[in-house]
Amino acid sequence: MATNGSGHRLGRRDGRILAVQLIYAHDVSPLTDFETHWHGIVEMMELGEEDLRFARDIAEGTVCNLFEINGLIGKFSRNWSISRVGKVTMAVLREAVYEILHRDDIPPPVTINEAIELVKLFGDENAAGFVNGVLDAVRNHFAGAEEPGRVLGPAEEGGGEEERDGANGKMENDLPAVEDAG
Repeated sequence: MATNGSGHRLGRRDGRILAVQLIYAHDVSPLTDFETHWHGIVEMMELGEEDLRFARDIAEGTVCNLFEINGLIGKFSRNWSISRVGKVTMAVLREAVYEILHRDDIPPPVTINEAIELVKLFGDENAAGFVNGVLDAVRNHFAGAEEPGRVLGPAEEGGGEEERDGANGKMENDLPAVEDAG
């Protein structure tokens, strides 16, 4: 198994790519069952069993929690309607929000960095700042929550909007709608 210098597996990006493709497929064809999407996409990829399990867990978990995930993306996409976000970018955001909320084995900064790289990989470098801002706000919102999926109440949050604007300061609210390449 390939690892980087700190012992983390390198193959998870491929699992994330597969998960994003499955989430995207569900978004554009929601009436098609998960297994049909799974078999159609997995046949085109060469991944090991561990990466396939990782991808399936992330994709299924994301699809099962779409209501919660979409609500958080909408909440932290200030002055943006999620309908303006491209479908590929939205799939990347959904995958990453699921990881932040439900995967204690993955540090949120790793998830955020991977999401930024994935959105660039799928051809939308302009969306990288937006993705970073939304995911950083989600991460900060849950920092200090006793349970990852527990939403903090206003008295517990202890900060104003400006503290949740992401690592780059403020989010750009006047960016054009993000378009998908395909």
